[in-house]
Formats: sequence, structure tokens, C-alpha cells
Amino acid sequence: MNLKKCEELFGSGRLDEAEECLKAVLKHEPDNPEILNNLGVLSFYTKHYNEAEKYLKKALQHDAAYDEAIDNLLDVLTAQKRVSDLIPFLENALDLKPNNLAWKQKLIELQTAQKPEPELVVPLSHDLVDIRRFPFPYRAGLAIANNPDMMDAETFFSIMGILNKFGSASHEDGFGLPTSSAVSLLKTDDELSLFIDESGAPGTHFNKLSTLIKSGHIDTCYGLGDKKEGKNLTQSDIEKTYKTMNNNGLHLSIFANRSDMKSEMCVSDSAHPTNAHGDDPKHGAYHLDQTTKAGACFIWQKVNNGTINIIGQSRNKFPSMHKDVFVPVVRHGDKKYKVLPIDSEELRTIASQNNLINLKTFRNGQKLWTIKRFTGGNDFPCANHLSEQLDASVLRELVFSEGYMLIDQHLGAHMEKDGTIRPNKKPYFDQKAHTALTGLAMMRDDGAIWVTTTLRLVQHLHNVSNLDWKATSQGDRVVIKINGIRYHADAPLSIPSSDQLRGVTFYTPLPEKTKVYLGNTELSVAANGPDSKGRRSVMIDLNELEWPLDD
Repeated sequence: MNLKKCEELFGSGRLDEAEECLKAVLKHEPDNPEILNNLGVLSFYTKHYNEAEKYLKKALQHDAAYDEAIDNLLDVLTAQKRVSDLIPFLENALDLKPNNLAWKQKLIELQTAQKPEPELVVPLSHDLVDIRRFPFPYRAGLAIANNPDMMDAETFFSIMGILNKFGSASHEDGFGLPTSSAVSLLKTDDELSLFIDESGAPGTHFNKLSTLIKSGHIDTCYGLGDKKEGKNLTQSDIEKTYKTMNNNGLHLSIFANRSDMKSEMCVSDSAHPTNAHGDDPKHGAYHLDQTTKAGACFIWQKVNNGTINIIGQSRNKFPSMHKDVFVPVVRHGDKKYKVLPIDSEELRTIASQNNLINLKTFRNGQKLWTIKRFTGGNDFPCANHLSEQLDASVLRELVFSEGYMLIDQHLGAHMEKDGTIRPNKKPYFDQKAHTALTGLAMMRDDGAIWVTTTLRLVQHLHNVSNLDWKATSQGDRVVIKINGIRYHADAPLSIPSSDQLRGVTFYTPLPEKTKVYLGNTELSVAANGPDSKGRRSVMIDLNELEWPLDD
């Protein structure tokens, strides 16, 4: 007789013969923990729990860290509902193997089942309760950031409607992809400008644009404007504009520099800007203090590393093999891997710069988060470049990276083969772009990529990185309390609105018994099943945006 033969008997259901076999082998190897464990399992199957416990404990005497014997003894004690023995046994097991997540989860379930006194609060570590990188069930996040260059009103409202509205299965009339755009505030030659001059006189499409600002489909100020009657705008003009916006309940959380900083209204954290003076307190075009007071908390500057062609920002990892790391880049539709030594200075530089949001100090001393956009290697990405930016291989790499990506786009423009740029015309999206957008919608529907607006994407990453929270076990519940958020490490703690926390997801061992509070206010959360990593969670209501305009 040998152990393999015994296991074959057990596997075929011949339990009596298997028991005789194991006992015969045990006579020759009385201290073999594997044989003792198998006898314990056999006794457990025949519901001889005392005998099973005896064999399993003896196995552990010879190998205290024998995982299988520990798991089997847990089953024996659980079958007898011996909670008072289970808890100390699990605590001892975790002393030997503190990283066993299954045992930790079992322990917390047993402890909460004990229903301790209400005042007993037990802190929970982040390996049990932690913040998830993306709303459940997504594994990556993406937004299309539209610049309104070359767009007239008809093109703007049509394209934004097609992207945002849910249409037919063929997506001819709508992709259902939440997408936001920028808008100018003061440009007399732009029919999409919110105002026609600094007096606050509304532009031609003020009502529609205001509706989209309030719904979240316009979230970016695309420059303030350049001049009035041949003269530079003044701080007084800007102050009046923001006052009018505030009176109308309009706030834009992102400020984007126009073009390549030719406008004096642009801002720059660089010591050598071109014509940008918007953050220079000594210049007449200074406005950054008023812009942030009006609600802007993120900045996009095309220069100073504002664009990138690496797939996946703030990503978990780059692919690697042996001592090489593969950095995925896209240049004019051609995806390649840049191979770098794992200890190279260039790789460290890339890793440090490949963040979706980066804290920068501007010339007026303010610290603000700047945004990085993915171009796909094109200096002026147009609508017909979407097929390159959203190629299936790019999206698969994004999911692998568990990263974020903000697509830089000029949806109102089309680039010819010779590089000439013209206004985009119907049908707006060629077959390749249509296929790419359809593929993106499918990956969203499959729970792979969270597609949302620019502000929601950057705000979510900021939340994941800077939210101040703690989790405790209270009675039979897990309680997560959000204390606030720090805009940056040196900033005081501030209280976000529940609207700002949409989609924030926490891993928890007991989703149905987990409560989330913002201060003392309980938030509405949904309990989720296991995600792609097998972990359960709760999510603060996401409430995806709905397109508010009629055709």
C-alpha cells in the first residue's frame, strides 16, 4: 500500500478501503502530516468530527504551517459551530501566515457575528477594506476631451449628441458614451462663446451651453478670450464675467489653455512661457486667482508636458520580461513598445511623468493639478484620428495597465492626407472612427472600461489618491467614514459634496453589511458581487450623465 493508492480509493468513493489503506500506511510513517491530514478529511466526510479533529491537530503538531490541514480543521470546527474555538485558532494561524486574505476575511466575519457591544470599534486594515481604482466593475477609465476649434453650433451640438445619446444597436444615431467638451467664455468671433463681450451679454447659444454646463457635458473653460475692440481684456472684465456666470449658477472646474499659449490669458507653470501671463500677478492679464475662485481646480496646458503618447496614465505597471520593461506608445496609428532597461534613468523619468494629474506650482504661488492628454502621436488630433487613439490594441493595453486615459480631440476638425485641416462635415465619423467608437462602447458594456467625462475621470483619480477615510468593524457592520479630501499634501482637509464622490468604490468583506458615511451623513451605496479579482465591494451611486438636449 502507498499514499497514492489510498488517494485513488478515496477519489473513487471507496471510503472504507481508503481508511484501511491510510491507517496501514500510517503505521510505517506515523508522523507524516499528509497522511494524518487525509485521515482527518476522510473522518470529516463520514461526519466523525472528533476523530477528524484528532488527526488534523496531530498533522499540525508536525507541520504547524500546513495550509491544507488548517483549512480542513477550520471546516471541522465550522461544521460544529464552535465559534469560541474558531476565533483563537484563526488568530494563531494568522500569526504564522499573516498575509492569508481568506483567513482574515473568515476572522472578521466571525468577529462581526459575535455581535459585540455597540461601543466596541475595531479598526480594519487596508488589505480587508480598501478603495478601488475605478467604479465597479471597470478595470480602466477613459474620457474624450473635446476642444471646440473649427466647430460651428450645428456641428458641436450634433457631434456631442451622437456621442452622448444612446441610439440603435448599430450606433448610427448614438453611442451612449458620456463625453464632455470645452467652451470659450469671451470670443466675439465664436458663435459657441458663452458671452459675446465682457458686459455679460449672452452669446447666441447661451441657454443651450448653460444647460450642458449644468449637466456636466461642458466642464472646461477653453480660454477666456483675447481682446475687446483691439485691446487686451482686463482683470475687471474677467471679474465681471465670472460674476455673471456665478449669478447664473455656472461653474467650470477645468481651465484649458488655448492652442500653444499665444494668448496672454493662458497660464504656465514654466519659468519661460511664451505669451502666457494669466498666472503672473504683475501682469494686466492676470486672472488665475479669480479663475480658481470661480471653481477651476484642474489646468490643462498643451506645452510643458501636457500631452503624451504612452498608453495608460497613472497605470499600475508596464509589461516586463527579465531586466527589460516595455513602454507602449502610439505614433500616428502605429503602436510600438519602447524597450528600456528596468534600472534606466529614462524609465524612471517616464514613470514619474506618466501621471494623468500632476501637482504644479504656478507663478502666483498656487498649487494646482495639471492634466495630461493622450494624443496618439498627433500634434492636432482630429475626428479621423479617433480610430488610431481608440484602436482595439490600444484599449486592450489600457485595460491591462489598469490605467486612465484622457483622449485629446478636436472633433470639429478633419485632417487630410497632406496634413491640411478643415472643418469636420457630416457624417462626422468615418467608418474607422465609427468602428472604434463602437468597440469602445462594447468594452464599456462588458465592464472593462469606464467611459465618462473629463472632469469625472480626473476627479475620480484625485479622490482615489487623496481621500481621507477609515474603516472599522462595529457590531455586525463594516463602517467606512470619509473625513474629507486634501487637495494636495499641504492643503487643509475639505469636505467634498456627495456629488463629487460618485462612483467611489470600496472593497469590503461584507458588502451587504457595509455602510459609508460622509462625516455623519450616510451615503447611498450599492453592494457588488466579486469583480475580476474576486473581491466584493460597495459603490457610492454613480448616476451616469444623461444628455439633456432634445434633437
